[in-house]
Amino acid sequence: MSISSKKPLYYQLKQTLLKWIEGGDYPPGSILPSEKQLQDSFGISRTTVRMALKELEQEGFLVRSPGKGTFVASMKIESGPRRILSFTQEMLNMGLQVSNQVVSLEKELPVIRTANKLQIPQDQPVWRLERIRMADSVPIATEVNYIPAALVPNMEAQLAQNQSFYSCLEEE
Repeated sequence: MSISSKKPLYYQLKQTLLKWIEGGDYPPGSILPSEKQLQDSFGISRTTVRMALKELEQEGFLVRSPGKGTFVASMKIESGPRRILSFTQEMLNMGLQVSNQVVSLEKELPVIRTANKLQIPQDQPVWRLERIRMADSVPIATEVNYIPAALVPNMEAQLAQNQSFYSCLEEE
């Protein structure tokens, strides 16, 4: 790290830590040196160290646990402004194998909050679809969707054919 560089010190530290992470020096799940150790090693202030760690945490590279340390995140899934893609398409774009596990698919009457959000009467049935979304066989998310049953009357049959949720919606 160089004080004479035009790049701020926190940014230089951030780049160094990122090289360590991406280079495999700190694999997913490993703990980074403490803020104090980084401060002493690089001869910079604790505020500078915290700024670098905070940005890496916000970008999904680190997970900070007060009293325990700063750990390298196990998987970084990039997200940002762009057109909406299905979970399946996003994971495939990242080179990951996608799978889903349907936990439940039930037709039910919505609670008032759900009916209001869907802008339907409370007596109109909805599908409640709960799934575990996986990338490379690693559970990434639990997803619960509420869909007006009138929009997708054949949801059970379509999901039984392993169609994607977005495909079901597009067809109907």
